[in-house]
Amino acid sequence: MASSIVPGIYQVDELDGVLPIETEPAWDLSDRLAKEEGIFVGHSSGANLLGALEIASRIKEEWW
Repeated sequence: MASSIVPGIYQVDELDGVLPIETEPAWDLSDRLAKEEGIFVGHSSGANLLGALEIASRIKEEWW
């Protein structure tokens, strides 16, 4: 997210990949979580959930 603060210990070379998430959809999802589920979180949590949903949509078959 463009609004992210990247800590000094962040090591991108240690990651499997990076999934960019826009700030506005992250805020929108955090607002939706509050309204629909009663879960009050910030935009970073909204971004994490958006990323999880994106990865889940890439799975073509059930693995469990």
